[in-house]
Amino acid sequence: MINIFFDDKNEYYKFGLLGLLHEIIELHTDQKTHLLGLRQNLSRADIIIRAYPAGAETLCHPELIERKPGSLLVGIYEGDIQTLNSSLMPYCFDNAIFIHRTEPIKRLVNRILFAWMRAKVKIDGKAGCRKGCRDCKSVELSLQEIKIISYISHGFTIARIANILGLSVKTVSAHKRRVMRKFNIKNNVELITLCKVTLQITNQSKVCFIP
Repeated sequence: MINIFFDDKNEYYKFGLLGLLHEIIELHTDQKTHLLGLRQNLSRADIIIRAYPAGAETLCHPELIERKPGSLLVGIYEGDIQTLNSSLMPYCFDNAIFIHRTEPIKRLVNRILFAWMRAKVKIDGKAGCRKGCRDCKSVELSLQEIKIISYISHGFTIARIANILGLSVKTVSAHKRRVMRKFNIKNNVELITLCKVTLQITNQSKVCFIP
């Protein structure tokens, strides 16, 4: 039995991709698929499918640390998929591929199948997030950067943030641009979405909070 964990609000896309996965697995294995509930443990999943906003691939995702060895993570990327940089990804994104909702079906099938086979070959108990978090390369933010993007995510203007923190508008703007470069995101919408979705995914965030 191939256990699938699917976390995406787009039910139409979810229905279509689940059907496609069922066909792929049925054609290439002798196993059936089973959809796990959202409250079930991710450690049971053989395939994890989740929607990620732009920049999420650079963040630590603690809930992925207990992934099953050889499991495949399929990220539905909401940003510009051409800008993804695998060298910036933390260990919890080992054995992962990122897809776009508009990706052609034939290409999608080939990519998922190849990634699934590769994940099975790489099982060794020491790969990916099982290396531990000490040397992980996830993005780290300073306390000042955390405060600024937290206020931005709650709709505060740059001028108001500067007034609250006792900084100049120029300094706050510089911090914001630095954060956006770290996450490889392009605009405020992507920044706000990243912050809010990260909170929803983990229920705790080292990045998004107002002290």
